[in-house]
Amino acid sequence: MGKSFFDCAFASSCWLRGQVGHGGDCRPKEGHTEKNPVKGVGTHVDGLWMKLLVTPVLVVLADALFPEVNFANLYQSVGVGFVLALAGFFLDRAILAPGSLWLSTAIDLIVGFLIVYGSVVFLPDAQISPMGAGFVAIFYGVAEYLQHTWLLRAITSGKA
Repeated sequence: MGKSFFDCAFASSCWLRGQVGHGGDCRPKEGHTEKNPVKGVGTHVDGLWMKLLVTPVLVVLADALFPEVNFANLYQSVGVGFVLALAGFFLDRAILAPGSLWLSTAIDLIVGFLIVYGSVVFLPDAQISPMGAGFVAIFYGVAEYLQHTWLLRAITSGKA
């Protein structure tokens, strides 16, 4: 009998490798190898780690540089950075493909603005103006553009 969805998603990280939904037993799709079951998946997981490291640093840097962005505590800016990183990862998994570089980057920029500006609802001590959220979104958009070009280059070159 095959493994359950939760066994696949949590125990063996099949969900991150893109193997959930193939008969419920985490086997790779037909035609894919065990080493890399879905093209580009290893690169996407590398992209997740990169986003989890870079994005909180960008938000903390924006908090330090711009008076329009004022988080009350360091953990608030780091937390918003983690939320941005996770949102960016899932958007990349859903949208990013060869030929969609600018569309994916534009959507990341818009979502970045909405997350940063919307964070004042959950962090009442934070003071973020729309212009400050725009500055953070521009920082985030530039970082996402660079990450997207790296991901697309790795995927299209076949090294993923």
